[in-house]
Amino acid sequence: MRWIGFLLVLLVSPAAAEEYITHPQWHLTPGVTQDLTARQICRVKWGQDARSVTAKMKQNVIDAYRFDVKRCPLTTFQGKRVRRLEIDHLIPRSIGGADDEHNLWPQCYEQVKPDKSQQEDGAHKKDRLETYLHAQLCKSPSDDLLREYQSKIRSNWISFYHEVYADELMPVATIFEPFKREVGVSGHSGTKKKVKAIKKRRHVFIRAKHPKKRKSTN
Repeated sequence: MRWIGFLLVLLVSPAAAEEYITHPQWHLTPGVTQDLTARQICRVKWGQDARSVTAKMKQNVIDAYRFDVKRCPLTTFQGKRVRRLEIDHLIPRSIGGADDEHNLWPQCYEQVKPDKSQQEDGAHKKDRLETYLHAQLCKSPSDDLLREYQSKIRSNWISFYHEVYADELMPVATIFEPFKREVGVSGHSGTKKKVKAIKKRRHVFIRAKHPKKRKSTN
């Protein structure tokens, strides 16, 4: 996460970068956790605590991956077009990740876009996921939920991101594309019958969360 405080920035001309990695290499970064409970994690103000990632550890990670910031995509940073890299915790410290080289990997920053389905996979997205997971965990601290989060982000953080933000990652044209679905309605006899109804996807989601109340006949 950006809490590590290690950032490489390269000012460049608008040239195409090489394809960059979006997942850590398992044999280099299998993910390491601390022996902490959910309640212990939620008592810490992450980002304000002492951490143990040294400059040597960060350089070791870059060397192990043979990584060059030139592989990162162009992004806008402080008014300039640059390529940016951070040394990231695969399992974030905010859900029990350790300050260990086997939990660190070089991750590029991507350009932030309003339409997240068009945004590349990079450090901004992962930071967003990590912030969300910590907040959810600490609403009602659970060690089972902690282990689930650690396992999913270790396995494939991008898939986990898509799971959490599935709705907004759908292209706008798809979200509002009409579709046919069968719905059950009550007939005059009190039995249910199936009717065809055309709904817009977004309207269906809203109706599911906020069903209309029936008017009283009294």
